Amino acid sequence: METLEEMNEVLGEPIEGEERIIINDAVEVIKFIKEQLKTSFEVTIWTEGWTTEQITVESKFLTECEIVNCWDETINAFLCFRSEEDMKMFYDRLQKELDGVISQEPIENLEKNNDMKIIGLYTHGSADSVDNDVVYVLEEIPEFNKCKMFCASLYGNPNLIHIKDGVVDWCYKGSADEVNNALYHTIPLHLENKDNPIKRTVERDVCLKVIRATRGIISHLSRSQYRETIKSALRGSLEERLEAIKMIADNMENIDFDSLNHNMSGADILKLIAFQVGQTLSLIDGIELYTKKDIANYLPVLGGFLYRERNPHLKSLEIMLLTFVEKVRQLGIVDCGDRIVEYQGRKYDTKTEREI
Repeated sequence: METLEEMNEVLGEPIEGEERIIINDAVEVIKFIKEQLKTSFEVTIWTEGWTTEQITVESKFLTECEIVNCWDETINAFLCFRSEEDMKMFYDRLQKELDGVISQEPIENLEKNNDMKIIGLYTHGSADSVDNDVVYVLEEIPEFNKCKMFCASLYGNPNLIHIKDGVVDWCYKGSADEVNNALYHTIPLHLENKDNPIKRTVERDVCLKVIRATRGIISHLSRSQYRETIKSALRGSLEERLEAIKMIADNMENIDFDSLNHNMSGADILKLIAFQVGQTLSLIDGIELYTKKDIANYLPVLGGFLYRERNPHLKSLEIMLLTFVEKVRQLGIVDCGDRIVEYQGRKYDTKTEREI
């Protein structure tokens, strides 16, 4: 469609009070919808079909896009894409933009409400992520409770970091080495970021990754029928965690993942487990991976879980969990008792997830 007349032929004549316009660029589409969302919070989008003709120079994704602006607080977009992959990329980007409009306050408001000096914020993670991953760079390291309250007030998956000499030296969530390298590699994947405050990578701590990954994997099952075993493992040794993961792998078909967390779907939980498994296995092999695309390329068997496909083959994840347990045991991490482990001359507290 190139004219309003053609649009009206498809949609019928506009009703009283309805305005129709045409926008032929993906960026302008996002801007338009974000502007409408300042007062409207319902968006309905239909795809009209695919085409390989009339690709516009201005748009990365669309050949054409017709926006119908209805005054009933619904925005109807008729979109034509070059390919199904382009459609997915556009929707993922649009969703992240919409999340930002609805959830992100201006920095000055966040600072005022939380008594923290924010010197930057950046989108990070996979380029094709549908999650709202934002990291806030702070001028000073705040108290833990302030961090907790701040992140609880935000939508999505926020994190807080402090940077010294171009390297993350503190983070609220995760380990500083992993957060630093993940940001270094993924901040450039998002066009909305004007720069990258992380100037170099640091050496990864394999043992610390294993400790955090084992806890992360089994903690998602703490409300399953195996809760007692899971809770005991979370309070126990690294070997107990590995045994719990093995038990999970052996009983995948018996677990109702959709019932484990009211705030997450089963597909979300399986994605997080697959991400931790793939990222840890690759790190053990000496390869750092920070996006689900890279992990799926390295371990294709995890792809269906990483991209939240419907009804993925659970047997595949079962095999990878058992491989995870085997690979971790082969590292030779020594249990020193009292939740302390030793690896390559360095000791770690598995409770606090810190080197001691």
